[in-house]
Amino acid sequence: MPPDERPLPSPSDTQKMAAIVLQQPAPHNPDHIPQWAVKGLIAIVVLIMIPGTIAVVSYVFGGIHSRLSENEHAIQNLKETRAAFDARLERNEANDTQQWRVIGENKDKLGTHNH
Repeated sequence: MPPDERPLPSPSDTQKMAAIVLQQPAPHNPDHIPQWAVKGLIAIVVLIMIPGTIAVVSYVFGGIHSRLSENEHAIQNLKETRAAFDARLERNEANDTQQWRVIGENKDKLGTHNH
């Protein structure tokens, strides 16, 4: 007998089909949270958390950068002020030296001056 032509089994030869059991709907449980609600909440939290985290990190780094810029500007101002102060100090020391020299010369002249 060719393999394509097998005889059909008679109904008495077949096994009985298993009974199909329908799943009974579970009674409503107030503690049960639907899966779609959980996924939706996670999606909302992610949509808020990721941009919020980026905003906070940007704010922190922006604040740090701003403080560094302020500090660099303050340091530059201090350097300029210190340079001006040093220049004035050198001029004052030169003037003091000249005044002491003139006082010494005048003292010598006054000591040798006779009326």
